[in-house]
Amino acid sequence: MFVDIVFPQKNEKEFLSMAEKLGSKLCFVYPKEESYEKEFSGIITTQSQITKLKQKANLLVVRAGEENRKAFDAGPDIIFGLENSKRPDFIHQRNSGLNQVLCNLAKKHGTMIGISFADFLRAEKPAQYLGRVMQNIMLCQKYNVEMVVASFARTPYEMRPEHELKSFCLMLGMHQKTAKEAINNLHKKIMINQKKKRKEYYNEEIYVEEN
Repeated sequence: MFVDIVFPQKNEKEFLSMAEKLGSKLCFVYPKEESYEKEFSGIITTQSQITKLKQKANLLVVRAGEENRKAFDAGPDIIFGLENSKRPDFIHQRNSGLNQVLCNLAKKHGTMIGISFADFLRAEKPAQYLGRVMQNIMLCQKYNVEMVVASFARTPYEMRPEHELKSFCLMLGMHQKTAKEAINNLHKKIMINQKKKRKEYYNEEIYVEEN
């Protein structure tokens, strides 16, 4: 199931209206713990707050900065925006914010790399941004790191339907199977996190359902 990530600012109704037109489900991500009637909600936080909020949120999201090692060590659910570094690219490779060490940490902690279509729409240098995303997709596929593709929209008009996001990933070099997984990974992660918060949860394989 495709679930899109959006960042509402008291405009949930507008997002829901657009989601209905696009045939999407939504995960509202807030900058702090805010109650919302939908089960699909999350928190966007800083590196220093990851451990504190890990057991409270259905989804813990971190926007990457210039230094992200601490964030990867703490193991949030999603890190996105790695490609937005202000640092220039290297001669023979992109300064894409991801490398083998960070990929290994992401895999160890179950952190998924987020691919944001809205960041592409806002990019000052679209070609550079796309090149960095392509490099990160290649690294994730090489080191078996899960990815999430979503709109990451701040406004309803930045949202895109599932098929456009999947085509975007395929265009940038993502394998067909991986692209399908990147579309569905968010829903899977939220379901696991909701189970983890219950006493009946032991691990991903052992879970006692409530009657």
